[in-house]
Amino acid sequence: MQTKPMTVSGLANYLRQCRAALPRDAVFVRGHDAPDTDALVSSIAEAYRRHLTDGTPAVPIIPAENLPAEIAYLLGDELTASLLFEEDISAKIAASDTRYILTDHHNVNGRQVIAIVDHHLPSEGVSLDGIDADIRPVGAATTLVAQRCLQDGLVPNAAMARVLLGAILMDTEGLSPAKTRTEDRVAAEYLTALWSGDPAALFADLRGRLLAETELVTLYRRDYRRFGDALGFAVIKVWDTTPVDEDALRAMLAADREESGVAAALAKITRYGQDGLKDETYLISAPPTLTQTLADAIRRAAGKAATVSVPDRIDLPHPAAHLSRKRLTPILLSLLNKP
Repeated sequence: MQTKPMTVSGLANYLRQCRAALPRDAVFVRGHDAPDTDALVSSIAEAYRRHLTDGTPAVPIIPAENLPAEIAYLLGDELTASLLFEEDISAKIAASDTRYILTDHHNVNGRQVIAIVDHHLPSEGVSLDGIDADIRPVGAATTLVAQRCLQDGLVPNAAMARVLLGAILMDTEGLSPAKTRTEDRVAAEYLTALWSGDPAALFADLRGRLLAETELVTLYRRDYRRFGDALGFAVIKVWDTTPVDEDALRAMLAADREESGVAAALAKITRYGQDGLKDETYLISAPPTLTQTLADAIRRAAGKAATVSVPDRIDLPHPAAHLSRKRLTPILLSLLNKP
């Protein structure tokens, strides 16, 4: 197979061309509404992969203009300055014939979706008929894109390998056993060899930049997912020395329920020490009976070490099982979607 280089400078140049003259038949590649590192990197890498392999006018678009600090740092100034944001092309997005490729999620939401690359398995009842969907339960969507690049003979240069690797590390918590599959490890080893850097140091650097954020509204919005009209789920990651105003967070959850109409709103506060994950706290906003049902489900999933001090608060100290959103959400949705 003939190989072709995949470089950050080439990607930035391609994005600049798209900004200057958006292809008339553009296919937009989009991560989820609150783009974390994996969602954003998988979308831009999948768009570039399609452009390089068969000339598809795939254009990545970013939902929010204020990139989290760790993502801007990972991408670098040249690539960050080249990104296209939804507000830049709002008229084109509004067109009824606009086609999409989704990465790191599969929420079609009425869009004309032609393909999906995701590591979250579809919930029961979700139909993806007629969509070219590559959905596998690995640790990061970027892992799937990296595999596709390798299969297509695309070889990332050192800078591009670092970007891809950083996204995999962030979504797998530094290749932690609970979040990492064999495919993630293989991809990380391959990208590390191309980059010739230290993955542990890169993850620590990126995580430190993520955890430096302390403003509660920003923390709530930066890693928030909505699952139809059933559940709003925010993950708030902080250092264990950072205080979190839980009363203010409860008010935000209640406002989320009222404004979005979801049956329940949930926030997970994940606290980290210098050695890694320390503990987790869940806060639930729902009617009393439903709050108890969801709290019981979380406690059962976490094991005997989990405690419920007040009805809407579940604490998971270090001996309890760490619950990723990807693992917990199907459990909660099965309860919320019951007739």
